Amino acid sequence: HIACSTIFIASGGRINVNAKGFDGRSNNTGYGPGGGSSRGGGGYGGRGGGNGGGNTYGSAEAPEEPGSGGGGYTTPSAGKKGGGAVRIEAPGGAVTVNGAITADGENAVNYSGAGSGGAIYITCGALAGTNGSISATGGDVEDTSDAGGGGGRIAVVYDPAVQSNTPLPSIVFRTHPRKSATGIPIGGIGSLYFPDTQFL
Repeated sequence: HIACSTIFIASGGRINVNAKGFDGRSNNTGYGPGGGSSRGGGGYGGRGGGNGGGNTYGSAEAPEEPGSGGGGYTTPSAGKKGGGAVRIEAPGGAVTVNGAITADGENAVNYSGAGSGGAIYITCGALAGTNGSISATGGDVEDTSDAGGGGGRIAVVYDPAVQSNTPLPSIVFRTHPRKSATGIPIGGIGSLYFPDTQFL
């Protein structure tokens, strides 16, 4: 949680809370409101992958909870961790992202469910950036029986009047789920919220 007047993330700089959310579990449902079960991926903005994928929860407009963990099989095949949560408050100020803010879920391995994407919630006067990246994706899979995590949530609540006088940022936003193994249902896409359509 960062409260500031302005913040500048330089090219190559990063705020990284990957796999810092709710934990996964062995032989049980992963932790968190969207914990996956039976090797299912964690859910958050989108449902987790697999037949035991975790449910969605939280707010698209003000996401503050971390991502949920995946369900495991047997020890040591524990489900994986969800992405963490980033909160940036710069009321009236500029948030510039030339680097990256990431809250991605942990990848699944050894018959387990991946973690869901986490949360990135920014309030500011205006968002700026060149070749930046803001990401809250579900965890990927590495084995033939793993389920991917659901996408997380990103919300950028800027002042529309201030943003309209700022150059359109060159930032990639990602809240997608990652793949599941062949024949296992993929997770759901997460949420992306802006107060108006200026970025679209």
